[in-house]
Amino acid sequence: PKSVVTPVVDVGAGLVACEVEVAGGFTLSASTSVKPVSAETPAGPTVTLPLRELCYARSGDKGSAANIGLIARRPEYLPVLRHAVTAERVKAFFRPDCKGMVERFDLPGISGMNFLLH
Repeated sequence: PKSVVTPVVDVGAGLVACEVEVAGGFTLSASTSVKPVSAETPAGPTVTLPLRELCYARSGDKGSAANIGLIARRPEYLPVLRHAVTAERVKAFFRPDCKGMVERFDLPGISGMNFLLH
């Protein structure tokens, strides 16, 4: 718990203790109440274009796991992205490097998704 940790910073002249509020906190995870955006097939005529035109991306890795985040450039792109970019398609794209399962975590508050590749 925060109450048993003494936070310090080093600004070049040695360690300086910092006061941190320890009361309060989260009572419930937001992920239990947030509803993901539906995955929708595009209506009407479609065009093929690079994924980067619909979303921003970031990635990282730690050990044998990789993490890929997509954030829609516009909120209205998210349903189409959820339809087109599935955990199964991400796994197929990264085969044979991705040997385990791929999980998708929805981040509707920022119109995004995060994929965890095991």
